[in-house]
Amino acid sequence: MSGIFRKREEDREDGFSTRGLLVGGIAAGLMIAVAFFLYWHGVSEKTDKSVKLDLQRISSALSEEPLAHEKRIELARYYLQWGLSLTRNDLPEGDFTTDSQLVRFFENRLREWERMGEDVTELRRMLRRRFRDFRRRYVARERELSRNLFEKAVVLYRQVIALGGTLDGRDWYDAGTAYYQMGPEGYPFAARFLARAAAEGVTSARALTFLGNEAVARNQIDTAIRYYFRAARLAPSDPVLAYNLGLCYKQKGETERSISYFRRVQELYSSRQDLSEEELSIRLQSALALGWSLLKLGRLEEAEEELNDVLQLQPDSIEGHYWMGVVYEAQGRREAARVHFRRVAEEQPDFRDVKVHLRRLGGRGESL
Repeated sequence: MSGIFRKREEDREDGFSTRGLLVGGIAAGLMIAVAFFLYWHGVSEKTDKSVKLDLQRISSALSEEPLAHEKRIELARYYLQWGLSLTRNDLPEGDFTTDSQLVRFFENRLREWERMGEDVTELRRMLRRRFRDFRRRYVARERELSRNLFEKAVVLYRQVIALGGTLDGRDWYDAGTAYYQMGPEGYPFAARFLARAAAEGVTSARALTFLGNEAVARNQIDTAIRYYFRAARLAPSDPVLAYNLGLCYKQKGETERSISYFRRVQELYSSRQDLSEEELSIRLQSALALGWSLLKLGRLEEAEEELNDVLQLQPDSIEGHYWMGVVYEAQGRREAARVHFRRVAEEQPDFRDVKVHLRRLGGRGESL
């Protein structure tokens, strides 16, 4: 299992911000599993983000009464919410017409940080004298601050456990969210806490998708399928879940079932306009996996149709040209097969066994 992590920003809804894409390569590079930024909308609805806790008072109370678990949990939730609010903040671009408006915006942000106990003296000095340097430093500081807040939340939740306190489903979910926000190194702990929350009935489609992805990473395909099924019940129109289920069944060798899910992905995306780069990638990979699966079952005309769709979506797809060449060769359409294999060999001479196909078809594969 290989993995590539990259950042992205998407539309926000119900207290979620979808950030982060986990791409895993399984089964000849055709597997993509998507892990979303997660936060349970029920939690955000119940939490008043405008509330400002008296951190000094709560810290003093915990020093005097270490087993006051409800205060520790209250503080952990506060750190988590603050960290999440920082990760969702976009720097203003076209919202202000004058420099003074922009400076006031950042001054308000710094005052908010100051109320939270942060020392902003250096940043305030830079804001007034070197604005360009300030913005770079501000972004870096915001990233550091959000990570520190998630770490503080995690520590507090673990203290509750270590001191014999009890976490409810929401607390397990929040702790898992904090771990998730710490990045890949926090994923194993995020999976453990979110699985506990799910067992207690506190979960979301995105959390379940993440748990399914983690199961895939451990090659626990049946477990992944169970999580994806639960997620699909909460988000039945999510093409990512249909895609992941198709890939899992493909991995299990249940080709007919995988085909039904890959077709579902195409149906869901066909009705959508202005797909994002990530969505286009998933649609392309799904069509490719569908074509490959149909080819495996000997359903050559259907495979040809799906691979044509791949090449319409991405005319320079090396995988698409290769498998189209395989389809045409199986149909006895030698010249058409040579055209696609030559296209592959021109771009990537060592791709798969393209040279073998060209030699077999009399396409001088040995000279490429």
